[in-house]
Amino acid sequence: MKIIWSPQARDDFFGIYRYIAVDNPGVARALHDRIASRVLSLLKTPQIGRAGRVAGTRELVIAGTSYIDTLSCSRRSPANSSRLSYRPAVAGVF
Repeated sequence: MKIIWSPQARDDFFGIYRYIAVDNPGVARALHDRIASRVLSLLKTPQIGRAGRVAGTRELVIAGTSYIDTLSCSRRSPANSSRLSYRPAVAGVF
């Protein structure tokens, strides 16, 4: 299996890093590492995550954060990280 970051997902990923790094570079680096590690875990367990809201996608929740990586994937093609989205926590929903 191979993971391909779409240009938009790559922009999302580095945009998040740059935004947080302005105030706290250490937290930005830790978040960068957490997201990268979680996405790379797809190489060992490609079916982790949940069914996406859009047909043909899966959503990989980045534990301990408010981010979700939306993946388009099929058995014959590599996982394509199409968006990295910020999803604010909703009170009482975990």
